[in-house]
Amino acid sequence: MEGHALLAEAFAAIDTGAPALERIRAMGRAYHDFGLAQRGYYDLMFGARSSTSLRREVVQREMYTLLVLRDVVKSGMDAGEIRPDLDPMVATNALWAEIHGVTALAVSGMLMQTAANHHTDVLEAILESAVRWLRPRGDDDGVTR
Repeated sequence: MEGHALLAEAFAAIDTGAPALERIRAMGRAYHDFGLAQRGYYDLMFGARSSTSLRREVVQREMYTLLVLRDVVKSGMDAGEIRPDLDPMVATNALWAEIHGVTALAVSGMLMQTAANHHTDVLEAILESAVRWLRPRGDDDGVTR
């Protein structure tokens, strides 16, 4: 639970007045930085799950940061910055899967081995791909909003 609280703090430091796509990029970077800086917490948070049912408060705490991201996605949809044809939770889970994948590879050391001196470029490529997917159709001028 401490790790989830630290991740929530990292998300809380992101400018809530920034456009949704910028906030999503910043949240992706914050998640990645958290994983690298807090490897022990990251492993505990996302490692092997217990086969027993988790207490409700544990599940709620685990879901909190995901719901913060979902709220950014929804606000971006409401503001016309994100495609309205997406389901907000599908988009949120897709974003989480992308950033979690690159972060898990970095935390394990695999990314640093396969992309020596370029792992940050891989992170930025993932974020750019996500932002392009989220932009409303026809808004492909390449400018981050």
